[in-house]
Amino acid sequence: MIAPRSYSPRRVDSRSGVAAEFGRLPSRDGDAAARAIEKDRLKSSLAALVAGSSTAARAIDAALARFNSEEPSRNALHELLEAQAWRLAYWRVATDEINYRRFFDVNGLAALRVEAEPVFEATHGFILDLAATGLVDGLRIDHPDGLFDPERYFAYRWHPYANDPKVDYSSEPTTLVEFFLEESEDGTNLKIVESGFDKLPANRRDEAFRMNEGGWNGQIKNIARHVS
Repeated sequence: MIAPRSYSPRRVDSRSGVAAEFGRLPSRDGDAAARAIEKDRLKSSLAALVAGSSTAARAIDAALARFNSEEPSRNALHELLEAQAWRLAYWRVATDEINYRRFFDVNGLAALRVEAEPVFEATHGFILDLAATGLVDGLRIDHPDGLFDPERYFAYRWHPYANDPKVDYSSEPTTLVEFFLEESEDGTNLKIVESGFDKLPANRRDEAFRMNEGGWNGQIKNIARHVS
């Protein structure tokens, strides 16, 4: 991903003025909200310009060709890379060269498609087993805003009150459990919503709802005690 401020007229060779506006975006240390709004606006403008002007499209293609050519373009490419928030390094030495205040690097995660359910289950199986057996009381998740799908990460499906070892619950519908953090005047509220009980078999629907409601109330009290 290339920083929008590095879309300069000199690099793109565009006379539209849109590229120059990218160079005037607020810095990364400035107003993040204003920067995001203006960045999205300019990207939409650039996309519309390229879609409606073959001249603009050819200018961008020519700029890319210059960067990819074997001519003396290394200085321009180096200048572009230095303008980014990330640092480029050879993957074999990345851990040694860029590990300051980093919990992981991209080359260690590039092959993990965590959005695929089997991959998610394989990478989280151990910690979820610890939680299920009661060996840990809670899990801390740092920087959830950097997750692939933050909202989905804080939700899961399961078979509620499926505690009879003689019964195969795999063919039953599951309920969806979602966790929400909501700002209020008194601080941050945690809301847990479980839906889908109406799809459960009628012979155990009421009991599953009653047991889950009691269980979640107990968990909320445990969380409140931990926070206080």
